Amino acid sequence: MRKATSVLAEFAAETRYDDIPEEVIHETKRLFLDTIGCIIAGSVTEKGRLVRDVMAKLGGRPESTVIGEGSRRRNRTSCTNAAFVNAEFGNALDLDETFLFLAHLGSIVVPASLAISEVKRSGGKDVIAAIALGYEIACRVSLSTGIAKTGSDYRPSFAPSIFSASVSAGRLLELDKAQMQNDIGTAGFFAPLPGFVKYSKHLDVPMIKSDPYGWIAQGGVTAALLAKNGYTGYLDILDGENGFWKMQGYSSCDYDLMLGGLGKKWWMRRLSYKPYPCCRVFHAALDALYQIKREENLDSNRIESITVRLPHSISRFNNSNPRTPIETEFSLPHAISAAAIGLGLTDWNTSKTMNDERVKRLRKKVRVITDPSLGEVMRYDTNYAGWPSSIEVRSGGVTHKEARTSAKGEQANNERTMDDSDLREKFGVFTG
Repeated sequence: MRKATSVLAEFAAETRYDDIPEEVIHETKRLFLDTIGCIIAGSVTEKGRLVRDVMAKLGGRPESTVIGEGSRRRNRTSCTNAAFVNAEFGNALDLDETFLFLAHLGSIVVPASLAISEVKRSGGKDVIAAIALGYEIACRVSLSTGIAKTGSDYRPSFAPSIFSASVSAGRLLELDKAQMQNDIGTAGFFAPLPGFVKYSKHLDVPMIKSDPYGWIAQGGVTAALLAKNGYTGYLDILDGENGFWKMQGYSSCDYDLMLGGLGKKWWMRRLSYKPYPCCRVFHAALDALYQIKREENLDSNRIESITVRLPHSISRFNNSNPRTPIETEFSLPHAISAAAIGLGLTDWNTSKTMNDERVKRLRKKVRVITDPSLGEVMRYDTNYAGWPSSIEVRSGGVTHKEARTSAKGEQANNERTMDDSDLREKFGVFTG
């Protein structure tokens, strides 16, 4: 049996643009548009400003663009620094796409690809192919490393995301199979620790969140540059009893998921987009709330209580007193309150909204309850399920109820997925 690292390196180095299905090409273009919008929106956040200022002080050869508002005077830096900044921008609002609740790969693979494409003056087809291949390989490694769990055993790691950056950058640097294998072998050692373990147990959410997006993108680009220059990494980083899965602390590796259907089954088809700037887990409940608002013409001043049920939750989701804009992204009472009041999406996660007395009063009326009877949270086969939610809004003595098995933007339900016009509208809202 061929080794997984070798197989994936060959796939990354030798797959042509014309070998990629048109549906995947189109999805990659959709991902590109959505991620650029997230980067621009994130560039004006407090986190974005801090990151941009530090990178400006570090300097570097002006070869790649720092995207976004506030970057005009100092908008070019080294390709590694540009990948770092744009990746941090991309995830700043938690508005970026998700792959099966496992990772936000777009905010890593797109900045990495753009950074190298400017250095190499790559064409559009080359960039699209690089993003598609990097995304696919990161998906497969993510799925294989024992993280396909449900309920209380849900314990993802974004560490495999680094392969999206290293493969896409390596592709644009025109690495051959041997160089790509060294690129992947080096990137595995640059990968972060599985930060979700720490993140999931803390009510407070610092700017680093669950994973270092900038560092991951920068590390992937650096691994590719090193491989191009002859640097060597572990050629079997993904293989055997001491492979990447073991390095990351997981109990098994499913090589059928990692390699099965390679080149025929593309996992990018299963990504989900976010209409709201908050944790993906909240979106089904928000969809249900917006339906109640449309049908009942709710007056937020008359709301007496709101109860949201999730099949699985962590304490942070029930935080009714977020202290920073980052914490509002992971506070379900805050997101529900902002939506109920009717605030514009670009205003949800600002300090002004966080301290708005109307929002503060309503947050105290929101309860989050864990209710396993809602059904399975998720699974990673062809019958992928979303994160079901239900909501009860009591207003004027009347209780209004709605439920969702999945959210708008999730591929679990094609009737509520975000089409091209939805993504263009989202881009306009968050970049206008």
